[in-house]
Amino acid sequence: RFVLYFMMKNNAISHTVPDFPNIISRGLDSVRDEAAQLKAGTEETNKRTFYDAVLLSIDGVLAYAAHFSGEAARMAEGVDPASPERAPRRAELGEMARICAKVPARPAESVHEALMSIWISFVCLHVENANSALSIGRLDQMLQPLFLKDMANAKSEGEREAIVRTTMELVGHLIMRVNDHDPLVPNVGN
Repeated sequence: RFVLYFMMKNNAISHTVPDFPNIISRGLDSVRDEAAQLKAGTEETNKRTFYDAVLLSIDGVLAYAAHFSGEAARMAEGVDPASPERAPRRAELGEMARICAKVPARPAESVHEALMSIWISFVCLHVENANSALSIGRLDQMLQPLFLKDMANAKSEGEREAIVRTTMELVGHLIMRVNDHDPLVPNVGN
C-alpha cells in the first residue's frame, strides 16, 4: 500500500495552492500576453518550449470557458421568454453566459465572476492532474474585496441581503463541487 500511495504522487501536483488571486485580478489574457512577450524575448529552446506550453494551456482554458458561455446561452434561448415563472432561470443562464465569456480571460469584478474564474481554472488543472489535494487557498481573502464592492453597489437593504444570500449560495456550490470527487479516491490513497 505504501508503494501504491507514492506511485500516485508522481502524477499529481498535490498539496498545491494555485495562484487563483492572480487569475482573478489579472485574467488569463494578461498572463498570456506576458508569456508571449517572454517567449519573443528569448532564443533558448527550453524557455521557448515552456512559453509555448503556457500559451497552449491558456488557450485551452479560455476555449473551455467559451464553451461554457455558449452552452449557457444556448440553454437560455431554450427557456420560454413568455413564461414569467421561467424568467429567473433565463436570466440566470444569461448571466452565466456573460460571466463565462468574460472570465477567466479578463479580471473578475464581482464575487460571482471570481468564483467562476476559480472553478474553470480548478477543473482545467484537474484535466492534467490526478484529483489529489489541490487546494483553492484562502477563498475569504480572494473574495472579500469583491464582496465589499458588490455590497457597495447595492442600492437598498434588500439588495444587500440578496447579495449576502447569493454569495453564500455560490460559495457553498463551489465548496460542494470542489469536494465532489473525494469519494472517488481509492482507500489506499487515504
